[in-house]
Amino acid sequence: MDGFLKISSLVFSVLMTLVFAALMSGGFMLRAGDVSQGVTVEARDYYAISFGSYSTVQQAEKAARQLRARGGGGYIQKSGGSYKVFAALYLNKADAQTVCHKIKEGGSDCAVQKIEVPAFKFRYEADKISAHKLGDILEFINFCIEGLYAVFVELDSRMINELDAQVRIEGLKNEAIRLKGELDSLPGQSSHQLIRLKAEFVSLQINLGAISENSLLSENTSVEVKYFMLKIAFSYQSFANEIK
Repeated sequence: MDGFLKISSLVFSVLMTLVFAALMSGGFMLRAGDVSQGVTVEARDYYAISFGSYSTVQQAEKAARQLRARGGGGYIQKSGGSYKVFAALYLNKADAQTVCHKIKEGGSDCAVQKIEVPAFKFRYEADKISAHKLGDILEFINFCIEGLYAVFVELDSRMINELDAQVRIEGLKNEAIRLKGELDSLPGQSSHQLIRLKAEFVSLQINLGAISENSLLSENTSVEVKYFMLKIAFSYQSFANEIK
């Protein structure tokens, strides 16, 4: 089984690289220009289902544990002086509202919160080839979020099993490692924005790796995907706000 998992992971990683390269060749939501333009990334909106706001982290942690037992991610995000607990992240408002409506029909309360990732310009003084590579790297963060979303939706609808999900997550992690290597080879390593992006990719690799490790403990990959997908999205939002 371990051998099959490694082979499947390798195949998926290669396919992921090819698909991602094809998307990027069309300049998907990116514009790589000359040295004066840098790379511009367009804004994105995600939609998270919230299960309440709590005044103490202890209350939030209790609510998060209960939510995870019911299949939600149970991610806690500090907002001002309170702590919000989230179940899952969706790529469009309609899907999030549909799920929240069903939750309310079941007797629980919830709300849909928009997570806005602003457009930002990565000011990068380099040749066009290096700028294009940087554009590919920047786009992968959103590509990764979309990939994780597909995994948890297909898991919950029983379109794939736990092994399939782990192979796909491993593929995303391998692609993140490959792109981090490209990032390390780009010129201008002393740039503050480049240093910040490298830190974001290290965090991304850690989070993708943690999904598999935590799944072994919780025995529920879907819950871990939802949790870390939220964590990655909020981190991406913070990164974009800092860079813009």
